[in-house]
Amino acid sequence: MNTIQLSKKMINEQSSKPKPITDRRKRKEMTSAEVISDVKQEKVLEEVVSISSTSTSLVPKEIMKHFKKGDPKFYEAMQTIERPCAMFEESSPPTIDGAFQSLCRAIIYQQLAGSVAGAIYIRFLGLFPPGPFPSASEIASKDVDVLKTAGVSTRKAEYLRGTAEYFQSSIPENFISMNNDDIARHLTSIRGIGQWTVDIFLMFYMKRLDVLPVGDLAIRKAMASHFDVTPAKGKLLSGDEMVDLARPWEPYRSVACWYLWQLTDQEAALQKAEKLKQKEKAKKKKTAKKVIVHKCFHSKKKKKKKKTKTEKRTATKNADNKRETDNYKKNTETTL
Repeated sequence: MNTIQLSKKMINEQSSKPKPITDRRKRKEMTSAEVISDVKQEKVLEEVVSISSTSTSLVPKEIMKHFKKGDPKFYEAMQTIERPCAMFEESSPPTIDGAFQSLCRAIIYQQLAGSVAGAIYIRFLGLFPPGPFPSASEIASKDVDVLKTAGVSTRKAEYLRGTAEYFQSSIPENFISMNNDDIARHLTSIRGIGQWTVDIFLMFYMKRLDVLPVGDLAIRKAMASHFDVTPAKGKLLSGDEMVDLARPWEPYRSVACWYLWQLTDQEAALQKAEKLKQKEKAKKKKTAKKVIVHKCFHSKKKKKKKKTKTEKRTATKNADNKRETDNYKKNTETTL
């Protein structure tokens, strides 16, 4: 089942699902485990529905027509994403100072979870006076050990200083107006900035619409899935293969990649919801089985107790009868 089918299935299930119990008295009748389970499922399904509606309002119509004509399957997948496309969100025109800030942020966020990187980024800003983002000269003047106190590694601290030094003395004045290849050539000469960082910078800061990040693992996997291509065992699509496959998306490959990331996240959310649903089913089944075993055990225990009491009464009665018989024999013998 592909992402589109799975999302439609989950949305239909959500729409037909009974409304959550809001009455406190009815809530009290449920066990705490059932309440938690109910809340968890509602939360996950809300997440699924929130990213599975149909809205591409920010994407210009001519671009949507391009995808509809060039890749109808992908066009249909785009309709399942509600989140506005970041490529077309309003932002200030790019500047050299803004480019420097964007690259520093990218270096800090490299290979880290968003929440962890966000905390480090805030501590990094705390090393400088309050106000706008620190200038290249301010960052270049900081020792590596000082930068490390924000939580970045030694290598990243060196990358930040190297980037600051480059922007302080070597950045061309026409940097913003350069084409993608020239920008990549300048930036990859800075230690710590590779092609992937450059691609993300071009897409999300420079808002260049025709960038294909061939080094992105998620994009490689998503393209193979979308185009039904099965690479050799243990291998991924090569850069050349990705370029060939993405030709129908040109000159809007950045837009296509943004949607591929969203579709990947959506599929992960749907799978999470499906797993939770199966887990809760298995849990309820296990609980029901335990209840049945518990009832059977207590039923047998009660029967066993009843049997024991009956045996005791019978044994007592037999003992009394024997006593009476013995007494009768003794009395008879005495009389004779």
